[in-house]
Amino acid sequence: MRKARFIFNNDGTFLLSNHLHGGRRLSVADVHAYVDQVADTGVTSFFICSGSSMPYYASRHERTIGCLGPQTPAGDGSHPHGADNCELYGEHAVALGECDTDIVEQCVLRAHARGMEAGISMRMNDLHFTDPSICFPLGQGDFWLEHAEYHLGTAAPSGWHTKGAHDFSHAAVREYKLQLFEEICANFDADAVELDFMRFPVYFADGQGPQCTPLMTEFVRRARRIADAAGERRGRRLELGVRLPVEMKGARHLGFDPVTYARERLVDFITVTPFLHDLPSVPVAAFRNELGDDHLPIYAGLMSNARWGPLSHGGFRARAANCYRDGADGLCLFNFFFTQEEVPQGKVATGPSRILLHELGSPESLERRNKLYDVGIRSGYREVDPDPTLPAELTAGAELFLEVALAEAMPPEPTPLLFVGTRGANDLACEWNGRLLDRMDGLAFASEYGAGRSLEQGDGVVGFALRGSDLRPGGNVLRLETAAGGELISVELAVSHGPVEECGYF
Repeated sequence: MRKARFIFNNDGTFLLSNHLHGGRRLSVADVHAYVDQVADTGVTSFFICSGSSMPYYASRHERTIGCLGPQTPAGDGSHPHGADNCELYGEHAVALGECDTDIVEQCVLRAHARGMEAGISMRMNDLHFTDPSICFPLGQGDFWLEHAEYHLGTAAPSGWHTKGAHDFSHAAVREYKLQLFEEICANFDADAVELDFMRFPVYFADGQGPQCTPLMTEFVRRARRIADAAGERRGRRLELGVRLPVEMKGARHLGFDPVTYARERLVDFITVTPFLHDLPSVPVAAFRNELGDDHLPIYAGLMSNARWGPLSHGGFRARAANCYRDGADGLCLFNFFFTQEEVPQGKVATGPSRILLHELGSPESLERRNKLYDVGIRSGYREVDPDPTLPAELTAGAELFLEVALAEAMPPEPTPLLFVGTRGANDLACEWNGRLLDRMDGLAFASEYGAGRSLEQGDGVVGFALRGSDLRPGGNVLRLETAAGGELISVELAVSHGPVEECGYF
């Protein structure tokens, strides 16, 4: 039987900034509080990131983030990513170092103490500080600073800071990463270590991923041997996972061969995830079908943001439910930061919340909870995330067919509400699973359910009331037609199971 997991992935900088405690000097007790936040919920596994561009612990192979070595230049004062305070990260890493510990060790220890599995997630090519035009050693490691010949440079695919990405075609780059990985496996008593290939999905020169696949496959083989050796030394297996794109074609484009990973038993689990923004549903079934393996657990990555901003609680539930419906063995929450509960605005609560940790961990805990489904406005990394569904052109007099994925059937009442956001196309007609729907004033009700947040000033919302019996699990066919033409911006369905106080805020 495949292992079910509900993973909470803490990126480490939220912890190193001590945002939960107002940025005060970080203590061991403060670190424990970040783990305690998610304990006694549905979370089974607490994963701590081991580092972004640099380690979050004292390493033999690289400086700790935010710390300068005796021979390290101070830089030119520029900062390539204003959302990070590397100086504060370094101060807090030093504070824990004075206690002969670090955030990775303490998160692993505390997770075990609170009854959770402890995992470590290693980012393989973080690009937050890889702008080659800027010298910022607080966020740029010695290996990166000293070896510009290992940067992708002008051969990089287009994207943010990709010219400074490490080029994995160089043996020295792969060796450097494996040294850090071996150190993590040896130093910390984790249950699992994950190679995070999605933060960021850039490894080879533009278009060269497929021909470099053997290099990356051998890299994963060596990581497997390292994890196995660490497990043998301590007398229990150290699981190895990989974090990959949601589609097999995206993985292959980058240079990954998940089919071989499964066939050779190189990994114990795979997490498939979008790069940055959330998807209405992660296509786990299609990935597993191409993988050709019914035994390997596949977890779905759930981000905390859609293209238009933080997800609502109803949006989180809908996405999670769809992932389970499509065969996910569990979820992995990424960048799910929260300090205090959001104050609901009417029927809507927005953003990550501890309340959701009690709901998202299984299909059963999501039953009869209010949800906001959508078709999705995707903003993906080139050739890695799925092709965008919306926005879509509405051609005058032509039909447009869309599939709306739902995780549940509904009783006749209460009434599901469909909200369609358009630019133009005010005469829009809508048919759901072959039944023509009656229009209603969508603008008056959309915001009440958290719908329409992706729309801009001047866009319109057309509403339609459905019957609960119209909904069916899996794909539902939406047919749209307009005589005027225009653009389809959003499609959202509010599925109410009861009052928000009892069944959850949208």
